[in-house]
Amino acid sequence: MEYITPDLCDEYPEVQVLEPIFNNFGGRSSFGGEVVTVKCFEDNSIVKEQVATPGKGKVMVVDGGGSMRAALLGDMLAEKAAETGWEGLRIYVCIRDVDVIRQTKLGVQGRDVSHALARAGRRLPARVRREGKVFAQAAFMARNPKMARRLEGATVQSAYDRVMEHLAGIDVAERRKDRWLGLAASVAFNLICVAVAFITFLWWRGYV
Repeated sequence: MEYITPDLCDEYPEVQVLEPIFNNFGGRSSFGGEVVTVKCFEDNSIVKEQVATPGKGKVMVVDGGGSMRAALLGDMLAEKAAETGWEGLRIYVCIRDVDVIRQTKLGVQGRDVSHALARAGRRLPARVRREGKVFAQAAFMARNPKMARRLEGATVQSAYDRVMEHLAGIDVAERRKDRWLGLAASVAFNLICVAVAFITFLWWRGYV
């Protein structure tokens, strides 16, 4: 069955539409069904369990926290999902083995890499940004079957590996600690400013 977003919105005005930050990577670009939600972060064990269960008429929505450090879906899990009848998967995280998944009779939507790269901006080294652009361009071309045939698998895989290698080296816990320390320092500074202003006010009124 073909699902067309504008037609669905016309027929069901109350419908909610997700932001267009996903790309189609599966063999089916249109799919729908009962939603089964999964929440996990950089660990695809729950996804592995779910794709092994009967999924006829169902769509798995995986909240992976938007991580770019680990892929939660590869060719083997996609093929298993197709075997057990899943209509498709929508994953808010990276996927891998896109060349194989594109041949699988399964709807697969993954995070748009260009969106993530735009958010990262100049926090990424120039070399990683260049490789990221190669990968983002490949993701864009993959939307069109004719353009997809022009992709060079080795080049795309190399760009993907280098970007993921960089992301894997980022200490998320350390960054989170730095953000909390920065927030704590900002709060402390503001409290000091308030205290100084209060003392100045008391001195001006002659209370101290």
